[in-house]
Amino acid sequence: MNWWSQIPYKISPYLFQINGFGIRYYSLMYILAFVTFYFLIKFRIRTEKLDINIHLMDDFIIWAAMGVLLGGRFGYVLFYDFKYYILHPLNILLPFDFYNGFVFTGISGMSYHGGLIGVVAAVYFFCKKNKLLFWEFSDL
Repeated sequence: MNWWSQIPYKISPYLFQINGFGIRYYSLMYILAFVTFYFLIKFRIRTEKLDINIHLMDDFIIWAAMGVLLGGRFGYVLFYDFKYYILHPLNILLPFDFYNGFVFTGISGMSYHGGLIGVVAAVYFFCKKNKLLFWEFSDL
């Protein structure tokens, strides 16, 4: 018997659920990535004596998170389900179905490449706002 035939056919996307609220593995990885990034950058700034204000990184983590989340969501909308979202534009950012009554549906759908585009755009605008060099800041 092959090993891949022993893999469960349907694995739950939830790490755990309580009263209808659940934490998905995918969202947990986003949280862990941002926390890891935050502490590694703070560590590098302290130990390598980088010429960057440590409080500036606190602002940047918000910019980066928004870039990844918005870019990932809009990337999903544009690359994977554009026809649906043209007909249902409110469902792009709002977790409710307005077209079949007012029903909570949650937001699902993120794309990696959209998130990458979003974070690069966030870095660009953050550097422009704070008068930093894009390539130098990106090298962190």
